[in-house]
Amino acid sequence: MRDVKIAKDFYVPKDKVKYYAAYSGEFIINVFRKMRKTEPEKVTNATFGKKIMSVIYLTTGDLIIVNTSIDTIEACRQTNSNECMKERTLRLSFWLVKMGRNFSF
Repeated sequence: MRDVKIAKDFYVPKDKVKYYAAYSGEFIINVFRKMRKTEPEKVTNATFGKKIMSVIYLTTGDLIIVNTSIDTIEACRQTNSNECMKERTLRLSFWLVKMGRNFSF
């Protein structure tokens, strides 16, 4: 079993991921809102207070919201997860220094 790093200090077993989608579109947003109201124990927030960018559905029926883009998650699933997130963190650090602390992607 191999884990995929989907957020800072947040790993998910690769074989437990059913599918993942961008947090855009009426269907995805409505499913998230409905699940948050009816089954809040099945929704995990891994955004750490940042903008929701992706939704990960697990085979157990749980839902994880993250602030990592779909492209980054896919790259991490296909390559070594740690190297992928290190590159993303370096890129984010560069933009934070260049654009200022309040800058958000």
